[in-house]
Amino acid sequence: MLALSLLERLLVTFLRTALAAVALTAPATAFTQPLPNGEQLYKQRCAMCHDSGMGGAPARKAISARSHASIVETLTSGVMQPQATGLKAEEIAALATYLALEKPALANPKGGAKR
Repeated sequence: MLALSLLERLLVTFLRTALAAVALTAPATAFTQPLPNGEQLYKQRCAMCHDSGMGGAPARKAISARSHASIVETLTSGVMQPQATGLKAEEIAALATYLALEKPALANPKGGAKR
């Protein structure tokens, strides 16, 4: 048992050292890249149609009545998929978070969901 315990400690030390080395050698942009701005993305990619009703596009207020998940689904596999081409998953999530009245549940360290 003592040998196994020593082996486990050596393995943990090795893994900690390896993780520290990766963290120190990772590009700085991996840790400092800003999160996508949903409002800015909406203004750049969506407002032209949804704020003017162009082509029968639903108004932003109507979109905001939908859930976060529904907006993401519409952008990734629904009727808005062609307009969302080129957006990263993080950008789609930022748009949905900005638009949805019902925000996605966030992890609550005390348990349950936080809104």
